[in-house]
Amino acid sequence: MSRRRNLDTLIAWLDAARRGDREAMLALLAPDATWQGVRPEWRCESPEEIVGMWLERSAALDDVETAELAADERRAALHLRAPSLAGVDPRLGAGVHIGFDIDGDGRIARMADSERRRRVFPIDADAVPRGIPEAPVRDGAPVGEGWFVVNVADARWETGVFGAYTTFAGDVRFERIGVNIGVLEPGQPACWYHREGDQEDFLVLKGEALLLVEEQERRLRAWDFVHCPPWTEHVFLGAGDGPCTLLALGGRTQGGVVYPVSELALRHGAGVREQTTVADEAYAGLAPDRPVAFDPRWLPGA
Repeated sequence: MSRRRNLDTLIAWLDAARRGDREAMLALLAPDATWQGVRPEWRCESPEEIVGMWLERSAALDDVETAELAADERRAALHLRAPSLAGVDPRLGAGVHIGFDIDGDGRIARMADSERRRRVFPIDADAVPRGIPEAPVRDGAPVGEGWFVVNVADARWETGVFGAYTTFAGDVRFERIGVNIGVLEPGQPACWYHREGDQEDFLVLKGEALLLVEEQERRLRAWDFVHCPPWTEHVFLGAGDGPCTLLALGGRTQGGVVYPVSELALRHGAGVREQTTVADEAYAGLAPDRPVAFDPRWLPGA
């Protein structure tokens, strides 16, 4: 079964349901098709029950925000986001994933709901890569792709307007998650005040920081953790009387970024004077970063 065929079957199902065409929906279901909801008691044991339940739920779900289709060689899936789903079951606050197992005749043999995508597309152990090579580390950074180990003190560090930092990456950018450790002096911002379409999380490893978040100020100390969902406006500044060391992790789905004009950020010298969605414009005119030697004072306990 091909990915394309599975996706076509799902599209045909959704189109028939949109038209309310029960006969077309039944024709797309295998004779012994079943549908299992997120709760054990939410189960349909026949094609007729599945069609009736689908049309009933579709009619009641009038606040759908997004509908995403996906498929692999084994099945297709629909991810629905709607505020009312949380009222159906608290586990569905982030939406419901509906998996469609499709048989050799191109008919839907089984449907199952889940709050997690990984349950809809379980991993095939034989299909995923194994034997990932080690990437050699030279001058504190990995060369090429692969796993590696490097001590923070031996990593490649740079410094500039926004403090000292290491990203741990080498000539190949980390694809899924950006990771860096940054060191800020008192009053020094980590970047410009911004919001972006990816989740970001931060942990203060040492010292004190000032967090500007959604036009509020928050003082932070060592081991404070900060979670920023997508599009949370924020920036960090060093505080206290010495260096502040921050661990930062951020998703990389290319969700975009906005640098808004914020009077709060401008008062702290941590914002732009004209809104932009282009990073090169936001940071234009700043001196380039330069290599810097690691300072043991940046580590906790030093």
